[in-house]
Amino acid sequence: MRIKKSLGKKLMRQMFERNMSVLSKRWPHIAQLIKNCKSDIKYEAVLSHVGGSPNLIAKLPDGRKIQFHSPNPKAEALSYLSQPDFRYPQFVVFLGLGLGFYPLFFLSEKSQTLKYMLIVEKDPEVLKWAMSLVDLTPVLSFPGTQLMVGVPEEKTYPFLRSYMEQGALKYYAKTIKVVTHEPSFALHKDYYMKVVRDLRDAVRETLLFFGNDPHDSLIGLDNIIKNLANIAKYPGIKDLFGKFRGKPAICVASGPSLKKNVHLLKDVQDKALIFCCDATLKPLLKHGVKPHFVTSLERVPEVVPFFEGLDAETLKNTWLAACPVVVPEVYDTYQGPKVIVYRDFAHFKWLGIDKGILRIGPSCANMSFKIAEALGCNPIILVGQDLAFAETGESHVDGHIYGTDNVKPKGAFYVEGNYQEKVLTTPVWYMFLKHFELDVAEFKGLCINATEGGAKITGTKVMKLKDAIDNFVTQSFDPVSIIRENLKEPSPEEVASALDKLSNRIAETREFVDFVLQKFNEALEEVMEYKKKVLAEILKRDVDKITDEERQITNQLANKLIKLKTEILGHQMFYLFLMHVVQPYVIKSEVEFAAILDKYRNIEFARVEFVAKHEEWFKVMIKLIELCRERLDWAEEVLKKGMPVKPSR
Repeated sequence: MRIKKSLGKKLMRQMFERNMSVLSKRWPHIAQLIKNCKSDIKYEAVLSHVGGSPNLIAKLPDGRKIQFHSPNPKAEALSYLSQPDFRYPQFVVFLGLGLGFYPLFFLSEKSQTLKYMLIVEKDPEVLKWAMSLVDLTPVLSFPGTQLMVGVPEEKTYPFLRSYMEQGALKYYAKTIKVVTHEPSFALHKDYYMKVVRDLRDAVRETLLFFGNDPHDSLIGLDNIIKNLANIAKYPGIKDLFGKFRGKPAICVASGPSLKKNVHLLKDVQDKALIFCCDATLKPLLKHGVKPHFVTSLERVPEVVPFFEGLDAETLKNTWLAACPVVVPEVYDTYQGPKVIVYRDFAHFKWLGIDKGILRIGPSCANMSFKIAEALGCNPIILVGQDLAFAETGESHVDGHIYGTDNVKPKGAFYVEGNYQEKVLTTPVWYMFLKHFELDVAEFKGLCINATEGGAKITGTKVMKLKDAIDNFVTQSFDPVSIIRENLKEPSPEEVASALDKLSNRIAETREFVDFVLQKFNEALEEVMEYKKKVLAEILKRDVDKITDEERQITNQLANKLIKLKTEILGHQMFYLFLMHVVQPYVIKSEVEFAAILDKYRNIEFARVEFVAKHEEWFKVMIKLIELCRERLDWAEEVLKKGMPVKPSR
């Protein structure tokens, strides 16, 4: 670092230590990063004029110099703040920190509405300079601040996806405003452009993952209730957590490239733990490959044919690792041993019957990966995970029961391939791919993509399956024995006890649900009365005007609704039993509520619309909660019938 003497090294050190005291508590990894950072760019700090704001100059290897700010950085920030889009900012993403003037001025000028700031800075040394020159403690202390500093390009999507899943962030997805620090963008254009693309993907995939459809969630709840006896009597995947530490796993999907290397799997059945998707089971069996686990996740009856016609002898060493949102006919049809795997849905925590919960993505291939990780496997090798059409147009491997072209290229688009410059994928496959990238980024081991074709999954090491086997799948062991030795069959007494506890939980939940319905119906009446007496009067006027009394009534009711929703939706029982069903609607509506501010010059009219829109909100929520209430009565009847508990295979 080169410093002009006039800045005073002592003052800079004091400023840095002041900022560091805050940074190190919230982001210790970033504090460590900037202590040891080295940049390819040389920086020099200067004063714009006597008594003026500090500035930073980047000196590039080609001799060019880039100044980070104008002599008046406040005017720079105000040029953004004066734009109509930034009238009521709630969620601002800063591309490039500069010396931190933009987030500082946004925070000071827009504190009334600003809730979240994501500050993206590629070069950690820039943050180090900023912390030496400017008091950033207001920004670093602001609860809504998140720093994304020095994150390598291959990690930007996983970082942003994990970030968007935090708390209420997803509710503000439509309010995101991007502020670009132009000098930083000029220095690292490709990086910041990738961040923008990844942020777009992260927002979309998060909303898809959490906000699918209440109807789908109800189907899942229905299947859980139908599977209560299966849940109670079969062992849980938790019994196997960590039992295959350091052993290689091979996760096989049914992409069209599988035909190129499926023949290699037969000889490694005693050297790797082999997983396959439900649709991949029959194609593997035709090649003499008997996987140790077959995963199943979908809630639809179309899954059942994947297991029809397979006898107990064929499947005796292949465990069905299904999430019990599948239709019960899946368990009835499958003739081999079974193990319960919970997806990270609150309903499984509500049951109180611990089987092991994993944060599983949207496909059974994602599920295979997460189970392999939980069991301690390393490396994890992906095979047949094309997530793209073959060059000749096939969507699936030969032998798939629904054909090799059962996916049509509707809405298809190109992405980077493993062996081709670009391959054709679909929105659904792309969703699977992005979740793989998130899982791989969180995995502490090595993930090898031995799919000989298909789309690139960032973070994986691309390798031919033969090479992966030669290098990593060399030691024999007995996977079947390890599984049998560790899976614990629940005793009849344990099954009866679990179902008895669930019966008590149902009674407790019913009482809470009735309370919620009462409170929401009361709130609905208040909102309808408000619309009749207050909103109707406002709409009669030819000019946009709201009286002091109307303003007071609106603010009081808005605050009352926010308090009620916070208390009810934040209740543990609401999360455990109701949230998974209502969540898609809650996310959709809260995104729309957050976007109301952008529609008005006068924030008071935004509050009026916020209150008025809650008539529909309460009506929809009451209907969904009533449907959940019906499921409680049904679950109680299922338990009262004393569904027979058959010995598990």
